[in-house]
Amino acid sequence: MKDKLLQIEKDAYRFFNDFTSFNQLNHTYGLTLDHTEKDIYTIAAVGYFLPSLIIGAERGYISKEEALKKTINTLKNLQNIEHKNGLFVHFVDKNGHRYQKTEYSTIDTWIAFMGMLAVDSYFKNQEVSALVMYFINRFDFKWLIFEQDNKKYFRMSYNPDKDGSYVEGEPGFIYRWHMLSEALFIYILFAGINDDNEESLQLYEGFDRTLKTYKSNSFYHTPGNTLFVYQLPLGFINFKNYTDQNDINWYDNGVKAIRANYESSIENHRDPILKDYGWGATASDSPFGYRVYGPIPATTHLNYPDGTYSPSAIISSIPFLEETSVNTLKEFDKYQVSGKYGYYDSFNLRENWVSSRYYGFNKGMELIFSNLKIDGLIQTLITEHPIIQQGLKNLKFRRV
Repeated sequence: MKDKLLQIEKDAYRFFNDFTSFNQLNHTYGLTLDHTEKDIYTIAAVGYFLPSLIIGAERGYISKEEALKKTINTLKNLQNIEHKNGLFVHFVDKNGHRYQKTEYSTIDTWIAFMGMLAVDSYFKNQEVSALVMYFINRFDFKWLIFEQDNKKYFRMSYNPDKDGSYVEGEPGFIYRWHMLSEALFIYILFAGINDDNEESLQLYEGFDRTLKTYKSNSFYHTPGNTLFVYQLPLGFINFKNYTDQNDINWYDNGVKAIRANYESSIENHRDPILKDYGWGATASDSPFGYRVYGPIPATTHLNYPDGTYSPSAIISSIPFLEETSVNTLKEFDKYQVSGKYGYYDSFNLRENWVSSRYYGFNKGMELIFSNLKIDGLIQTLITEHPIIQQGLKNLKFRRV
């Protein structure tokens, strides 16, 4: 299986190498396409492109000197990308400007920060460190914090335009991080740079922890029950080795959630073709447009699995549900769901449909989680970064 994972990792590296701009004239350097059929770049992909340079250097696909040069040029170029109090725009057009009236996105910015921490730890280069700290210090976390019902939360995004993306009613702040989410890792980062430990703890303790039980699995549940939400934080930070002051181990929680996701998909949304391998619905392309899927007991989105599965969701499950995930991937391989850069984003056998796209986000998930199973280098680099270590300490996490 290691050879298979190395190939998945390499395919993801090649994707980021081929679909990331290295044009320094139009301020797109270091930005990766959101997907391969439109000239729009996504800030979140920075959080995967930068680790891809590390993997490239480690595997010999690129020299360490060239990887460092591309890292520095990417970080320098990011200074030109539009932001609001350090909050990057979600999408960037081919000229390096804010794409139409896209929102300023916390999660996309924060994923980029994780990639920055990885290269900071890896290169141990003064210029890289200075640039990384510039972006983290520029980000105004306090601007995003608000209180409601005696709890503190982070805002989710911001859009100043009345007719802008996700704006309903008056422009400005959009929604809040009040649930268990893919942003779990940000509480650690914030606590690592925040002088107010009480505030950091209030934010971390503030999001809802809703316990759900599916068969033998009891786990803290995200409302949409979407796979990547449980997976993503576990790729960046080694929660397996830490328990918080409430005795929650987020790694164990993720394993139970992923197992329940598999069991629920098979039993409640049974696929007539793939049968016991019909799972892996997440956020992905679909025959019906981009969808965010989640099986029962999802309570929001309500896009239940319809036969659309993303191989990236299975690859990202291998470190947590290995045998089931490996067998599922072997089943997927019986169908023509791969191309030049490995697995396409998704497929639906019921509709006789395979996506022709590769998405930067899901290719990034394949990169991070194949690497996690191979040697865990990217996760180790982020977890051992002094900011993350300080954050874990300030939030009173303890080593298992």
